[in-house]
Parts: sequence; C-alpha cells; structure tokens
Amino acid sequence: MSTPRPVLVIVDGYSSGSQLPGVMAEHGWDCVHVRASASLPEYFRATYRPGDYLAEFENDGDVEALAREVGAYRPAAVLPGTESGVVVADLLAAALGLPGNDPSSSAARRDKYEMHNRLIGAGLPAMDHYLAHDYDGLLAWAKAGAWPVVVKPPASAGTDSVTFCAGEGELEETFHRLHGAVNQLGERNDAVLAQRLLSGQEYFINGISGDGRHVVTEIWRTDKVPVPGAGLIYDRSVLFDPVDPEMKPVVDYVKAVLDALGVRYGAHHTELMVTDRGPILIECASRLSGGLNRPAANHAVGASMLDLAARLVVEGEAFAARLADEQKGLHAPLWQVQFISAQSGVVTRSCYEELLATLESTTWIQRAPKAGDTVTRTTDLYSSPGIVFMSHPDPEVLRADHQTVRRWEREGRLFTTG
Repeated sequence: MSTPRPVLVIVDGYSSGSQLPGVMAEHGWDCVHVRASASLPEYFRATYRPGDYLAEFENDGDVEALAREVGAYRPAAVLPGTESGVVVADLLAAALGLPGNDPSSSAARRDKYEMHNRLIGAGLPAMDHYLAHDYDGLLAWAKAGAWPVVVKPPASAGTDSVTFCAGEGELEETFHRLHGAVNQLGERNDAVLAQRLLSGQEYFINGISGDGRHVVTEIWRTDKVPVPGAGLIYDRSVLFDPVDPEMKPVVDYVKAVLDALGVRYGAHHTELMVTDRGPILIECASRLSGGLNRPAANHAVGASMLDLAARLVVEGEAFAARLADEQKGLHAPLWQVQFISAQSGVVTRSCYEELLATLESTTWIQRAPKAGDTVTRTTDLYSSPGIVFMSHPDPEVLRADHQTVRRWEREGRLFTTG
C-alpha cells in the first residue's frame, strides 16, 4: 500500500509522542503506529489516539517481517514516541534503511547500567554503580562505599520506583520490592540498579541530533522535595538558556555523553547532576522528553521539542546543523511546576481553573484531574496529578505564583474527593 503523503513511523506513540501525528499533519505528513510491546500500563496507553494513524502494527519480535508490513506505506522516517519504543525504533529504522541510531548500541541507550559503563569506557565522569541480581551482592557493594545509595529499575523512565536508602534495612526492603516486579514501562525488573547518591544541582536537558550533530535546545534546573516512604519528587523546574556561557560545561558534557552512547539521530532527553567534580550523568534517553507542552515551549524557546523533531524528519538530518548555526537565546522565562497530591480518591470537584485565575503569570495546564478522575498520593512522576507551565518577565512573580500553588495544595483547595 502507498500513500500520496510522506509517512513517519512512530513506535509507541504515547506520552509526548502522542502529539507527534498532529504536528506532522501540519507539515503534510501521515503517521503509522507500531506497538513495541503489548504490556504497557494504562498510564501510557491512555494517551494513545488510534484515529491519528493510517494503520497500526504490533511488534512480535520479527523485525524483518514488521519492516515488510510497515514498508508497504513507504515511510521516510522512524521515531520512538516514548522510552519503551527506543529499541524497536532503532531496529526498524535500520531494517528500512532510514536514518536512526545503530541497533548494536541500543542497550547503552536503554539500560542504565550499560549506559554508565559506556561513559566509563569513553573516559567521561560517571556514577559509581552496581547491577544487583541478589541482595547479598548489593549489600556488599553498598557497605564498601558511602550511604545513602539510590536504587531503581535499570530500564524504566521518569522517577519510577527511585528510592533513597540510608541503611541496610531500607536497602533490603527496596531490593525485594523492586526485584522481579513490573516497572512503569510494563517490563520485569530482572535486576536492580544501585548508584551512589550524587550531591549537587540536578538538570534535565532536551535537544535533537542529526547526522551526529547535537543541539541542546532546553536546559531545566530541577528542584525536588522528599516524600516519606519513597524518594524525591519534582517540585519545580526552571528553564535556563543553552547559549549562556555559564551553561557551556553542561552543554559540552551532554554532547560528549550523546557521542559515547551512539546517539546520532532524533530527540534526546538527558538528566545529570552538576557536582563539585562537574556534570555527571544520571541517565540519557534517545527520545522526546515526557510532559512536553508545545505552546509553552514555543512561547519561551521559539520552537518546542516536538516542532524541532518534526522539522528534523521533514527537512532531513542537515536541519540539526542549521539549527546549531542559527541558535538564539530564550524568548521568555518559563517555570514548570509539578502538582503534588497528599490525598487519594475519586475527584468530585476540580478547582484548577480557579487557581490559575489567581496567578499573575501566563499559564498553560499540561494535565490536571477532572471530576471522576482517580487521584493517588504523589510518590513519583507518574502519580503527580499534573503540571502547570508559568511564564512572566519578573522572577518574583513566578516565585509568588509557585508558592500560591503549594498553598492551595496544603489547604486542600485544588480538588475534593468522595
């Protein structure tokens, strides 16, 4: 089968990837969907819109057969929509002879243990880490260094089950809770990853690459708060200018990480800590960042990550080089404030619009619970009720609006539950 319009294949078009078909349609492109796995949880599947695609295919492990089926639509590009689609997108692009990242290094872009081993091999600063298949080995590694240690699934996303362990009791409980469990991407944790806690300021960095040329388009400083019985959850993220000379060490390190991990094509999302030794990677993903708000990013940056990924597909890999040469500074300040819920239940009344009416900033709601939605106590990224993006030229206004959000939450004014 052929189509008169060019076609993009999206593998696991969930989360931010669910917005890609609409953006591609503005360029006159159609999209075909591939499900990398049938085991994704409802959190991701709820974002999928089947009407946005010409057709859907499911990966059963035979990539050559999948490429023949998808190839009937004569696709011009392949992108992963979210983390679970990264490996299949690499394989499918290679099978179709399209731009992509080498499948032989896919594991380094998905498995956080292999990721840091790759950095160490490249001589880059990396975390002290340990991949635990049994508790005794994990305990021996932990006792050989300093506490606390961070324990997480080796190949999930967001803040899924990230737990800070200050001693042996917490470490043992966390290991047995995570080992063998199914993570937020629907994959079984056959091992547990442990890392020494880094001290410093955390950032996440977004960008695109084409033909191995990397462009950093957003640098976000993240502030987190602790949650009893869990780890740290996002409070707010503040956008910094990637062309600011003070950000050059971060930009240079991210580009070196991308080279070490074999990232050559597509969107990328990197999380790192700036320590007294300089930037050190937490993790890097070769896909769109989650929680993207296109209007907010267009307002602050000039072009959202979604728009840049679309232009990379439409204009070809040389677009990355042109973007790097023409890159300008931020258009406006932008904060990203994660909603935090201290309660669980079914929402009977939602008051988020009333909150926004009290704020002086220009705002964009990414997600907020409506009447009938189920809300749980926030313990990680996936259990947050939503996000509000805020922009104002005066940082004091942004600080005041952030405090207003937190005050409404403390007072239980954002929603009621039955």
